[in-house]
Amino acid sequence: YGVSVSGGSDRSDYYFSLGYYDEEGTTIGTGFERYNLTLKNNYKINDKLNFGVSVFGTQSERTSFVTDADASISPINYSRNANPYLSPYNADGSYRYDKDIDGFEDRYIPFNFLEERENTSYTLKNQSLKAIFDLDYKLAKGLKITSQLCLRYDGNKTEKFAAENTYFTRKMKEGTRYYKDGAYRYFLPDGGVKQNWDNSFFQYNWKLQGSYSTKINSVHEIDLMAGTELRKTEDNTTVTRAFGYDSVTRRSTAIVFPSSNFAAERKYETYREMPPIENAYASMFATASYTYDQKYTFFGSVRYDGTNLFGVNKKYKYLPIWAVSGSWLVSKENFMKDISAISNFRLRASYGLQGNIDRNTSPFFIGEYSDSTILPGGKENIINVISPPNDKLRWEKTTNVNFGLDLGVFNNRINLTADVYNRKGTDMISMKETPLETGFEYTMMNW
Repeated sequence: YGVSVSGGSDRSDYYFSLGYYDEEGTTIGTGFERYNLTLKNNYKINDKLNFGVSVFGTQSERTSFVTDADASISPINYSRNANPYLSPYNADGSYRYDKDIDGFEDRYIPFNFLEERENTSYTLKNQSLKAIFDLDYKLAKGLKITSQLCLRYDGNKTEKFAAENTYFTRKMKEGTRYYKDGAYRYFLPDGGVKQNWDNSFFQYNWKLQGSYSTKINSVHEIDLMAGTELRKTEDNTTVTRAFGYDSVTRRSTAIVFPSSNFAAERKYETYREMPPIENAYASMFATASYTYDQKYTFFGSVRYDGTNLFGVNKKYKYLPIWAVSGSWLVSKENFMKDISAISNFRLRASYGLQGNIDRNTSPFFIGEYSDSTILPGGKENIINVISPPNDKLRWEKTTNVNFGLDLGVFNNRINLTADVYNRKGTDMISMKETPLETGFEYTMMNW
C-alpha cells in the first residue's frame, strides 16, 4: 500500500509519501513487514541559490523460526529428505519424532519439524534513516558550485530464541555433557536459549564540487569539474546470550561450568562487544572534456584518494588514479554523408589507472582480546594475533586499455558495439608465507 502528496510553487516544491508492505513467506511461519517514509523539499532562495533536503525512513521486520541447528533440519533439505509416510503426530496428539536425524556425535536427539516451528523464533528488525542536504549556487554563466551532505543511520536487531523442548536446545545441551562420579551430567541450565545481536551503523558523506560548461562559436565545447569528498563509517555490534531462559519471567540462569576449559568456549559467552570498525576516506578529483565540431572529443580525469586503511607509510596512504580517453564521430565527416545506411559510427579509445582497497587487510598489527587457562583454576588475559603488521601495504592497482566502436545502421534500428580491452593488475594483495623466525607463518602483502 502507498499514498503520496506533492505540490509546490515557482519558489519551492514538496513531495511526501508513506508505504506499507506485508509479505507472507513461502514457508509457513515466515514473513516480512515494512514501513517506509519519503520526504523531499526543494527551495529556490533566489535566482542563484537553490537548497534541497530529502529524508528517507524505513522500518522492517523479518520473522522466521530457527533452522540452523544443522543442515538436515532446514526446510529445504528436510522437505526433500523426510519420510513422506511419517506423520508429525502420534495417535494421542503428541509430537512424533523423526529418528533419521543425525543428532549430536551419533547420539539421537528428538526432532519434530512442527515442534521446532512452534517453539522457536528468529526475527530481524531494521530501522534506517537517511538525510540528504543539497546546495547549488550559480557564480556566473556556466559556472556553479554544488555541495551535498548525506547522513545515514542503520540499526539492526536480531533475536534468536529456542524453547527448552526444541531440537536446537536439546542439541546444544548434548554438547555440554561431561562425566563425573560414574554418571553423565549436563551443565546447560534447564530452560530455553536466547541470543541477540545489536548492530548500529553510521555514515556521513560530504561532497563539494565546482563545474564549468561553455560553448564557443558553436564549435568548441568545454566542460570542467573539480571537487573534494570526505566519507567516514562507524560500525558497532554487541552480542548477548541467555541460557536457561524463561520467556514468562524473562530471566535466565547462570551456567556453572565443571571446568575452566568449558568456560573459555566463546559459544557460552553471555556478553561480547565486537571490535568497532571505523573507516575514513578523503578524495580530490577533477575532470576535463573538450569537443570540437561535435566530432572529436577528448576527456581526462584525475582522482587522489586517501584512507586510514593504509597509513603507516605516508607514500602509500594516498593513490593518484587517472584516465584519458578520446572518441571520433566518423559519421559526422563529409566523406560519410553519401552512405545513408550508416546513421552512427564512432571510434573510441581509453587508458586509465584504477585503485582498489582490500578491507580485510591492514598495515597495523591486529589482535583480539581473549583468555586462556595457563595454570589450573584460573584464566589469564591474552591477545590472539589476527594479522601481523606490514608497513609496506599499499593500494591494489589496475591499468585498463580499451579500444571500441559504436555502429548504428538504418536510422539506428540496428546497433552494434564492439570493444577490445586489456586489463592488468599490479600490487595485488594476497597471502604469502613468511620466514618462521618472524613469529608468523603467513601474512597479507602486495605481490
